[in-house]
Amino acid sequence: MVCRSSIPSITITHGSLIRSTVQRSLRTFKSLHSRTKSLSRSALETAFRDAAHGEIIILHIALQNSAVLMQRKEKEYVVESFETSPRSADVLAAPGALQWDFPSRAVTIPSHTFEDPFFRAELATFLEKASVEPVKQYTATTLKADSNAYESRDTTFPAIIGQLLISILEASGQERNPTLTQKRVRDDVCWSDGAENPWRRSSTWLVLRVSIQRILCSLLGPHGTLHYKFFMCSLLCSLSQKFLVQESFPADRLVFARAKLARRVAKLEALGAATSPEASTIIHSLLGFNEKNYLETLRALERVLENRAIRMRASHTKKIMRLPQRAPPDSTNLSMRHSWEPINEILTENFYGGPRAQIVLPQSQPRAARYAQWVNNPWPDEQLSTTDFLCLADMEGQLAEAIMKAQGAADGSDSENIVTKLKQQMVIYQSRACKAYKENAEQLSLMILTLLEIWVVLDQLVVRRHPLLGDYDHGFPSDLLYPLKIAKMSDMHRLTGIEEYLDRRRKRAIYPLSHVLGEFNKHSFAVRFFDHCVEMQRLSSTIWRANEHAKAKKERELIERSSQYEALMKEISSTTCLFMEDPYDPLRRQHDDRRCRKCYLEREASRMRIGIYEDLLPADDVQARAVVFELLLPSDFAAWRDSVWGLFTLSRGVNTADQNQDTSFLVREYEGLKPFIDSLQSTVTLASWTKSFYRTHYRPVPFPVQLDQVCVPHGLKYRMYDYENRLWTNRHLNKPSFATLCSFGLPVKSAWISVKRYLHPTFEDVEPSGNEVVASQTRCPNNLTVAEYSSFQDLRIGTRIKWIKLLRELASTNTNFGSVETT
Repeated sequence: MVCRSSIPSITITHGSLIRSTVQRSLRTFKSLHSRTKSLSRSALETAFRDAAHGEIIILHIALQNSAVLMQRKEKEYVVESFETSPRSADVLAAPGALQWDFPSRAVTIPSHTFEDPFFRAELATFLEKASVEPVKQYTATTLKADSNAYESRDTTFPAIIGQLLISILEASGQERNPTLTQKRVRDDVCWSDGAENPWRRSSTWLVLRVSIQRILCSLLGPHGTLHYKFFMCSLLCSLSQKFLVQESFPADRLVFARAKLARRVAKLEALGAATSPEASTIIHSLLGFNEKNYLETLRALERVLENRAIRMRASHTKKIMRLPQRAPPDSTNLSMRHSWEPINEILTENFYGGPRAQIVLPQSQPRAARYAQWVNNPWPDEQLSTTDFLCLADMEGQLAEAIMKAQGAADGSDSENIVTKLKQQMVIYQSRACKAYKENAEQLSLMILTLLEIWVVLDQLVVRRHPLLGDYDHGFPSDLLYPLKIAKMSDMHRLTGIEEYLDRRRKRAIYPLSHVLGEFNKHSFAVRFFDHCVEMQRLSSTIWRANEHAKAKKERELIERSSQYEALMKEISSTTCLFMEDPYDPLRRQHDDRRCRKCYLEREASRMRIGIYEDLLPADDVQARAVVFELLLPSDFAAWRDSVWGLFTLSRGVNTADQNQDTSFLVREYEGLKPFIDSLQSTVTLASWTKSFYRTHYRPVPFPVQLDQVCVPHGLKYRMYDYENRLWTNRHLNKPSFATLCSFGLPVKSAWISVKRYLHPTFEDVEPSGNEVVASQTRCPNNLTVAEYSSFQDLRIGTRIKWIKLLRELASTNTNFGSVETT
């Protein structure tokens, strides 16, 4: 070990005795922890028996996140314990290093008690089991779906060692208040893609550092910390010398090693000038003995790094070749590999009178065939052709005929298919008309008028089929159609009819649209529909029965696997590790990895896992009914819901996806409910912002485990979600408006960009007062006059006198009505 090789470089009083004590403690630690995660009962008893005076037996029980230090003194044994790895939350919350006092607890046990063979055997048995058997009551847990889930990404609470064992030992001895060793412990919680657990600093390295410092402090008193600092400098110096031998050692790690060593030496030099005379003498004495070795190592590191930097700069230097004085002959010849064949054909035709190429004009297609091909083909991304606009006009005509037919449809089984077809036509028309009529306010207004006419007919059919839907508002405000640019009287009549229908539906409604597209409660449409639908109630009972059957099967599996695990643990406790011992040195043993039965059984036990079972439906009754409703979702209601949400998204303009979309899980993708799903073809559907247990690292649970950690509740919490635009609907149910969509576009470099809200009011803006117009003159753009800026804003003041003000401005020269912005 590097630690042992660094000890002789420290010159201290009684150096031989202290070096042998530290070496013996480290060798015992290596023997007890040699390539095994658990402690051996026989090895522990041997270590207890052979412990020399002053020696500390270092035990790291990683499974319990604890360390135990046992030091033999003249008439007693001192047992200390401390935690070896802090919680992840504490590490992430700390701005720097953690201030940590060691040990956490300590007891003293009389020699005659500790040296009792029965006492040693029981203590060794306890430590062996603690290093092998995890206790789930003290492992880290997290709250998932209102249940405690085993969290493998955090550290274990050290209660088994720090509280239980020390309390048991205290009954045989007495509590001790030792001199605490304070350390600044730096730790990290680093994640990498695809990793199940985070990277943490080695807790074994912390245990060794604390143990060595406690040994030196117990042997040398208050100056033991100074000798520990020199020990760490010697250790870093020894490691750096080993790094220098390896030519392929990374340069960044060499820089890190040089900085660590130089920083520790500099701190010691500064400490020698600021401490007591006695401590200063010890520091200067130790520096005088080791400083030469430190400086030589630092200079060697500097030389190696400088040589590597020179080689790297030389390899990355771009060489500029001399330009040739003359061009090579091949540079004046063109190969023309791809052009030679067509050029040769043209030359052959001209010289030898070959046949001329015939121009074949495409035949005109029938109108119906052209429209069918246009509808089925994807919309072109490049500039639209005349055919596209002609087919779009044909589509608007066919939509008008479809609306007339749907209005005359009576109650019957065909109404559901009519609604579905209307919704599909609505989606196709909206997507294509938005691209074709982009920045054309009048055509976009007609498009919105046509979409709302389709929606009115669709709503009539769905409400007739599901009267319960009439109790819910459609969400469209009364001034929704005010910004539309309508020029024809016939279109105005269409608009009036739509507004009258929306007003009648609004007056009839009891609940807002948020009870359809927002959070679920007892008044939600899905919950009330479930209460009136016998088929959905029958499906819910079927799902719960299947859930109970699967839980019973998982419970039987748990009982069987737990019996296997207990049998393994019993066999582990009755076997011992296989070592090859040196007859001349009993502590120098080599573990036989291949033939050790105990280690094999421990690996088998640690690898034992059982998959969790998650309830098929949420425990919350409202959420459960909403899920069952979505499984048997009526297709006509799905079309109605998608059409309403489509108009809402159209009013929003650019739909930016919500953040944290990686956490959205659709109900249709949940494995447990797939056998019960009727075909779901809806843009707006149920999704969860929380993960299922099956998609987390909690799904394989290690043994030992209880039933409530295997059979877990439903982990998903549902809301309505638009999976095409990746939007949570409850966040975007604010008042819709077509004012921005139906506004005229401004040139990019227009001077009126800053006052665009006055060019296209939304009928919700509060008109400015005269004082606000005067006060805003300081914000006038540089390319507008103050008179033009103020007069334009003044046109917005006064609802009843706007026409008079407009006539006044027509006769004045303040406003240029010939510009694109004002016309």
